Amino acid sequence: GNIDDNLNFRPYRAYIERTAAQFDNDKEDQQQSQTPSYLTRPVLDDRVSVQVNDENGDPFSCAMVRVKSSDDKSIELPAATNGRLWVFPTLDGLSDGDGGANPETWEISARAPEGSCPDDCSDTSISSNETTPMVNLTISQPSLLPTKLDLALIVDTTGSMCDELTFLQTEITSVIETVLSRTQTAVGQRHRVLQGSSVDVRLALVVYRDEGDAYVVKTTPFGSVEDVASTFKSETCGGGGDFPEAMDQAMEAAATELVWRTGNVARVALVVADAPPHNEHLRDALESALKMRRLGVRLYGLAASGVAQTAEYLMRLTALVTGARYAWLTDDSGIGNPHAEPSVVCYKVTRLDSLLVRILQGELLGRRIEAEEGVIREVGSQVKGVCIVDVDPPEETPDETPDKPTDAVAEDSASKIEETGVATMGGGTSESGSDTSDSAGTGSGASALRMMISVGSILLLFQDIVSW
Repeated sequence: GNIDDNLNFRPYRAYIERTAAQFDNDKEDQQQSQTPSYLTRPVLDDRVSVQVNDENGDPFSCAMVRVKSSDDKSIELPAATNGRLWVFPTLDGLSDGDGGANPETWEISARAPEGSCPDDCSDTSISSNETTPMVNLTISQPSLLPTKLDLALIVDTTGSMCDELTFLQTEITSVIETVLSRTQTAVGQRHRVLQGSSVDVRLALVVYRDEGDAYVVKTTPFGSVEDVASTFKSETCGGGGDFPEAMDQAMEAAATELVWRTGNVARVALVVADAPPHNEHLRDALESALKMRRLGVRLYGLAASGVAQTAEYLMRLTALVTGARYAWLTDDSGIGNPHAEPSVVCYKVTRLDSLLVRILQGELLGRRIEAEEGVIREVGSQVKGVCIVDVDPPEETPDETPDKPTDAVAEDSASKIEETGVATMGGGTSESGSDTSDSAGTGSGASALRMMISVGSILLLFQDIVSW
């Protein structure tokens, strides 16, 4: 399964507050001896959504977004291939982090990834923490889809990861071949691609264990898929011992030792792990993720069997700030040991290789690829990745609604939610930041959903249905 916490931002914020509170309450537990100083709790509430489009209204792939604060602090970050960037002013060093107590404004503009101003730039938009945090920019030239993909695998190879390691070693080449086949077919039907072009894929590898093992971190630089995959197949699992591992050092190696291509490139890192870093290095892991964010790398987390709260918390946070998604194995996979249900209210379970294909294909096509076939089971319900809880639908549907296609209705709803922060149904309203269940699915997740039903008529349709 997987969740895009940027598309479900308000329930994500509720999740991190609940998790932080639980860590504080359980800090005497030796396995999760968290304290407020160890737990990474960055300011995220001031998030600004920036969407960059080209002259045709298509997403501008990998546009460079510049944000300047009222006191002349500035930062330039690459948008994703779908033209979307989430700006976190406090986390990005542009704000004092007072939670909006003092009015702040930011000048936001964008340029083509390899262009210069003024010819290749958008107009400047003014955003404030007192206004709706959404900015749309247009660069007056066409954008092309990327024809390059940099993919880095960051893999925990300790003794508990043997099944997951074997799966990746066996399947990664096939996954990439499937992505290339499907992407070439899809881009041939769209005008935002150089005709006759093929996708140039580079693969890199960072494997890690922990201090005291045979090695801590080993890095294989970007190279051909064939060569790096061959190196990957020679890796074995072993070591570990205690629960935390050297994830932070592996993420730092991916951020600083690998040479990522710049410009219009789909840049993806996939960290596959079942344990977090040591407590004192949780912040280090976030800092490494922020370095990848500044490089335009999307850091997807794939949680293996045995993942507990700390690892889920960190992997979801690093995915959020890099504009990626958090994914996890379930017991349906037959891979590894028993898997804990994640703290999310909706997801679809598919084969892991299918999920990886959709992620990479989506990065190359600049749009979210939905699981239309091969869904093993579904928890909750969603529209384009946005979790929906509809416990009391209206008796009558407005006459005009059936005349619109589903996507158009979703787009209208998403637009209203981004403007107001409120989802509406019938004559009532429900703030989309309402508290949600901490888990979903079988067992405790199903109970959580029943608890939500008991509170009455609520529709939680969260923001950004049509964005990725």
